Amino acid sequence: MTYLLTFLEGLASFVSPCILPLVPLYISYFSGANATNTKKAFTNSLFFVLGFTLIFVLMAVLTSTLGAFISSNMRYIKYIFGALTIILGLIYLDIFKLKFLNSALNIKFDLTSLNVFRSFIFGILFSVSHTPCIGYFIGSALMLVIR
Repeated sequence: MTYLLTFLEGLASFVSPCILPLVPLYISYFSGANATNTKKAFTNSLFFVLGFTLIFVLMAVLTSTLGAFISSNMRYIKYIFGALTIILGLIYLDIFKLKFLNSALNIKFDLTSLNVFRSFIFGILFSVSHTPCIGYFIGSALMLVIR
């Protein structure tokens, strides 16, 4: 029953307002300039899925292995992240100024040169950027790993 609920959570995360509207964008992205080359589009899509699968599997492995370490050192972790929160708040208030936090990296991307490596990296970036959107579902699935 637990696995069925986890599967249903995966489906619910797919149809969430953060993911579902982007599906046509990803389909057109992978077909790119080579709309007639379905083998290349399928291969790029496969490596995109492998990219975000890698991140979610790594999250599960880190959750299971680092869970005991985090719980035994929670006192120190609270101090470290409390100090980090204060420092980031002071940066936000412009009391501290770090130039690298105020810069942006613009990358020009050519769709005609899409390959499996770029699709894999795109899958990794997708999973990292959309984790907050589906965090409830991932959190409940990762709780199964901790058990």
